[in-house]
Amino acid sequence: MSVEGGLLLVGYRVVPPWAVPESMADPLLPLQIPTMSDHLVDPVPDDDTWFSSAETTRVFTRSTVTTRLQVLAMGVHERDAEDVIKRRLTLDTDQLCLNEHVRMPWPARLPLLGYELIGIEACGFHSWLCYQGTPSWAHRMLGIRLNSHGLVDKPADARRLSEAAEEPGSGLPPIPWVAAAIALA
Repeated sequence: MSVEGGLLLVGYRVVPPWAVPESMADPLLPLQIPTMSDHLVDPVPDDDTWFSSAETTRVFTRSTVTTRLQVLAMGVHERDAEDVIKRRLTLDTDQLCLNEHVRMPWPARLPLLGYELIGIEACGFHSWLCYQGTPSWAHRMLGIRLNSHGLVDKPADARRLSEAAEEPGSGLPPIPWVAAAIALA
């Protein structure tokens, strides 16, 4: 999968994969999904912890006893960065991870798994997958299918999805939605 030009690194988190509960099972979803959502998984050591490098994240994971953890990287396109920063600062959260003064380009060595639609809320990042039926809605309304990781493959499809999510009638909350690049670090 190719990386879209202008992608900026947001940061790294240590998270378990999200095991899709039987009640939310969807034929378009795999059984486990890598996600940055604070609503679907509990990041380690806590919801407010972001790391600035894969190396420091790996050092941390060696000292934890929790199993099934993944080190994930998240990125946003530079055209979305200012809005993400402004909205996160407005929400007065200490969880802001994208540095508002320095733009870190996406590391070329990070293989992209796909794009997750992330909602920006005061209590953290929220995934569109928190809402049952959204993969079917994306496929029916926009012709978008998820890849084997439960993520969107193409940046253009992820952008169309984020725009459609903010439209009335999408079934998603009226919050800002952004296409976030997700990679296994």
